[in-house]
Amino acid sequence: MSRETLAVDHDARPTLRIDGAVWLTALALVVGGTLYLRSAEPPGRTLDALSGAVSVDVPRGWASSERDGVLSVEHPSLDGMPPSVRIQKLADTMAPLAQDLALTRLQEERAAQGAAYRVLHVDEVEDAFGGNHATLVWWAMTQDPPGSRPGDAVLPHVVEGVDALVLAPGGEAFHVAAFAAADGVDVRDELERTLRGVRIIGGGS
Repeated sequence: MSRETLAVDHDARPTLRIDGAVWLTALALVVGGTLYLRSAEPPGRTLDALSGAVSVDVPRGWASSERDGVLSVEHPSLDGMPPSVRIQKLADTMAPLAQDLALTRLQEERAAQGAAYRVLHVDEVEDAFGGNHATLVWWAMTQDPPGSRPGDAVLPHVVEGVDALVLAPGGEAFHVAAFAAADGVDVRDELERTLRGVRIIGGGS
């Protein structure tokens, strides 16, 4: 009996060493994969867009695209509702009355994207987005998860954000928006830094 016990213990030792080697190999693969993914991420950068009318500081790992006159900067989250900053030129010139109408239209378009839209507060800022006059409308609303259909039994997301009407020195009007799901990936600091890193220069086409 004692010999069998000793034999079992003796035979088990190489198995333990093999298991340890497997764990070390797995750990190396995980670390190596993480480093590879980090190296494959887009680096932090300053992006000039909309024919040079806009400059924005993009955080490391965030993606950017420009389509149909809209610049989008997004966090690469996988929940279908990535924290985002979007910028669009609205007009070459905008009279005061047209500014009020533009703000109303921005709120109506935002409210149509979900339910229970509420304006939290409105700020008038004279030195925003690189030294421009801006009206910022801070809001909250609920939105169903992406891909859901009317009648689906889903829990809506609470989304918070801001829509800003920005007037550049040359008279051009821009819409700057930033938003994120309250229960989504927590990159609020990066989103706020990206919003602060937006500079409306004006000009462009």
